[in-house]
Amino acid sequence: MDPVGGQRRLTLQAQAPAPVGRIDASLDRRWQPVDVSLERAGGSLLLSGSPGLYQWNARSFPLGGLSVATGPRRPFQPLQGTLSGSGRLGLQPLAFQGDVQLDRPQFLGVGGRSIAATVNYSDRRYSLRGTVEPLASGMIEADVEGRWEGPFRATFRARRLGSDLFRQLADAWPLWRGGPAPPRGQASDLGTLAIDTVAGTVNDLLLALERAQERLANRQERFERASNAERLDLLESSVDADLTLSGPDLKRVKADLEAIGHFWMRHEDRDVGLAGEPFTVRLEGPVAQG
Repeated sequence: MDPVGGQRRLTLQAQAPAPVGRIDASLDRRWQPVDVSLERAGGSLLLSGSPGLYQWNARSFPLGGLSVATGPRRPFQPLQGTLSGSGRLGLQPLAFQGDVQLDRPQFLGVGGRSIAATVNYSDRRYSLRGTVEPLASGMIEADVEGRWEGPFRATFRARRLGSDLFRQLADAWPLWRGGPAPPRGQASDLGTLAIDTVAGTVNDLLLALERAQERLANRQERFERASNAERLDLLESSVDADLTLSGPDLKRVKADLEAIGHFWMRHEDRDVGLAGEPFTVRLEGPVAQG
């Protein structure tokens, strides 16, 4: 820490085995930061100003290794992804404004390809308008506004949502209720993968075709004997939905949902539709009462 022109400089650098990182900060005479630069794994986050109002700018800043608690009695949960964007940050009092881009975000067991949003928080009022791209397919447009511990309204417009997102939500449900994370798989769970080419005589080709037909028949037999849970793993969907949440506070939110979509079963050689017509869902009422 070196005093320079009435200011003090602070430099911190991560040491192995921690990820590569560095913090450079300029402190005023009251030891408050006026310029802060964080560099980590090739990304950066810059702050310039004073605790009353900072300008911030981020470029591919990695969030891995950071954790957030969603309540006073909730365990800390890890963040994943990279942050880019710019805006303003106030600490006296707390205020935030910015255009945020998150790539490959993941939190509370749910991940996505990207999140792009304009976020505002000031005088206990907040708003968020943006777009979420889930991992596999689809898009969700969100428009949220309200007052902390006060009136709240959110609209979500989802298109082409696939089954992978709904499986993520189902797996994440215990985390949202404060439970442990589901166990992660291992590379050995994939088994042995191989790609064979067929060569030889016509008889060799006919023999390979016969064996392929036998394997197909065996797979069909296994599917017919599969449990409901095993069949759900093969279920695919494409869903469009419009959801509105509103209420005098978050504890008394009412939901209004309209959805339409298709279901089909995924097989190794083909997909099989479950119905000729799309299904529809209409729900309306208090969330807390189910």
